[in-house]
Amino acid sequence: MKIIAVTGGDVSGKTDSWRRLPTDLKARVLQVPEIATALMGAGKALPALGIDIEVQPETLQQYQGVFRLAQLVAEDSWRMVAAAEGKKLVWCDRGIPDLVAYEQGGWLAVEQAFGMTKQEIYDRYDHVIVLRSLANYDPERYLQIQKENPSRTPRSVEEVLALDERTRSAWADHPGLIEVDGSRGIDEVVRQIAAVVRELTSKEIEKKFLLRELPDLSQFQRVVRVFQRQGYLIAKDDVEQRLRRAAVENGPIEYFHTVKGDGTVSRSEYEDPNLHEWAFEALWGHIVGHPIEKIRHLSLWQGVIYEIDHYQQPGQMFVVEANFSSEDEAAAFVLPAWMANAIDVTDDKRFKAKNIARNGIPDLSELW
Repeated sequence: MKIIAVTGGDVSGKTDSWRRLPTDLKARVLQVPEIATALMGAGKALPALGIDIEVQPETLQQYQGVFRLAQLVAEDSWRMVAAAEGKKLVWCDRGIPDLVAYEQGGWLAVEQAFGMTKQEIYDRYDHVIVLRSLANYDPERYLQIQKENPSRTPRSVEEVLALDERTRSAWADHPGLIEVDGSRGIDEVVRQIAAVVRELTSKEIEKKFLLRELPDLSQFQRVVRVFQRQGYLIAKDDVEQRLRRAAVENGPIEYFHTVKGDGTVSRSEYEDPNLHEWAFEALWGHIVGHPIEKIRHLSLWQGVIYEIDHYQQPGQMFVVEANFSSEDEAAAFVLPAWMANAIDVTDDKRFKAKNIARNGIPDLSELW
């Protein structure tokens, strides 16, 4: 599950970028709201600092402690939700490094507060998209917006420029840093961000492993079960067209129509996550080969979500899929302890789901 942070100062286009993102791209993405806004916004779980309650050092320290914990829990929890709903990307409105811009102790204070190194914090995000405040490009327009809506832009031009620079500096060493030029207006900002989102959600990079049995699920930080039923309208060597019904345990039921290109570790993918139930049922009568039924256990282990599939039809089998952000990351992957005896079947075409639909479960006896 890929995760990006989108950050920027006052009137940077962060909110408008999400609002104007093309509908087909939004369908592939789950957005995690800005934590401070979510807690102090419309729902008012906390009084708004500087508005409902005076900003005192001890109050600010208490609030920052809440924001830190909420940021971690929100990111990990929404990633699980995104995986269960078949989303391809998690969009975080800001990320942990943003806190560096507000902490007097900088990175050292944030590392100590989270019990993680700077690199470990960076590793939580595949990319960060950094936007700059309008005050950088058109300070007069910024001041006009401030006059029209003071609560949206409480900072002076000098203050917002300084915060912009501190935020950018906090993310400067991230290998997936993407700086967006906002000097040509919001339409160009949206175009650049849409291009990034389209690229990140149009390719699947994964490895597949065979297990003897279902691992002990109690050892994972979190587990979400999804009951899947899938079949193929086309299952050729160079392309596949798949239908999938995914019912999250105690949650929603989703229907998908997916087209995938050829490949093993990496291949192109397009998915329509808005298929209607009636369309799914109408198309289901035209699938070829065996229908596939399996329970997918989305399991969080040391920050990584593994897809542990228990195949039940057309036969019994246990397979783990691990998804990656790049082919280099996939090549460097080391089996975790609970997968110590797993067999890598990524390049074994018998274990492709479309071939299981055509030919059934492979003979596993020869592999053990």
